Amino acid sequence: TFAEYDALLKEQQELEVQLTKMEQMVPNEIYMTPQERHVLDWHCANLEFANAAPLSALSLKHWDQDDDFEFTGNHLVVHDGLSTVAEAMSKGLNIRHNTACVGIKYTDSGVEVATREVNQMNSSWATNSTSTITADAVLLTIPLGVLKKEKLKFDPPLPEWKTSAIKRMGFGNLNKVVLCFNKGLWDPSIHLIGHR
Repeated sequence: TFAEYDALLKEQQELEVQLTKMEQMVPNEIYMTPQERHVLDWHCANLEFANAAPLSALSLKHWDQDDDFEFTGNHLVVHDGLSTVAEAMSKGLNIRHNTACVGIKYTDSGVEVATREVNQMNSSWATNSTSTITADAVLLTIPLGVLKKEKLKFDPPLPEWKTSAIKRMGFGNLNKVVLCFNKGLWDPSIHLIGHR
């Protein structure tokens, strides 16, 4: 009957309110010792750091989708920093500083990339004209936020499945702090310093 249905619906709503309250409660020491809670908090913070997003925005199913493609073996530290790798790989390449990509056109013979100089002082356009770079192919690695602004012109336009994926995807802020020391205050055989 409708009366029974209404009673069950009210009971369900009350249970949902109670479950929501319980989900927001921090487990007490009955379930976790302070040290276990500290470890869990560290893993949660590390997960947010690694994904540049709060836990509430991460997919339970897909948060670790890149794990299968990570390098295996021990973690290593590159002497003199990772910039040495980029510098070595970029020798002999035509690298243009203060230059923005404003358009990509695919042709039968390859691709044309339209660029425009940027004024480094105020991020405005330094010139009104664009220049073109031609190549067999292009690898585009611009930030998702730039793609979302739809300022970059594609010819032909990107297919709908790509533009809808760009609109659906989110991104977060990831801040890093670099500390430079004149002299190491730690054991030089240690590659990672943490705090607990």
